[in-house]
Amino acid sequence: MRLNGSKSQFITFGKRKINSAYKVLDSLIGSLDQFKYLGVNLASREASAKAYLTYVRPILEYCPTVWHPNQIGLTNTLEMVQRNAARWDHLNFKRDFSPALTLQNLKWPYFASS
Repeated sequence: MRLNGSKSQFITFGKRKINSAYKVLDSLIGSLDQFKYLGVNLASREASAKAYLTYVRPILEYCPTVWHPNQIGLTNTLEMVQRNAARWDHLNFKRDFSPALTLQNLKWPYFASS
């Protein structure tokens, strides 16, 4: 199976715009600012939040009676996943980063209140 360079494109996710040129079989690949995947328009600046809210959060919310309200440890685990998603959304992995403040700004609901 051969890759068709004329049908290939790439998108860069992150805060910094990377000006790179990629080639496949001597064919220059074009870059995209956004693309549609499974019915969701993903733009490079909004992709992580949309991906989390579209693909991850619904799976975590499915059947909350299994884990809520008696098992606090499971709720804390779900909150940890959400805090990690907030870190990825802001591409900030420093120790002084506050996911709680970021979650308030993003207006993502907490699992304990779901």
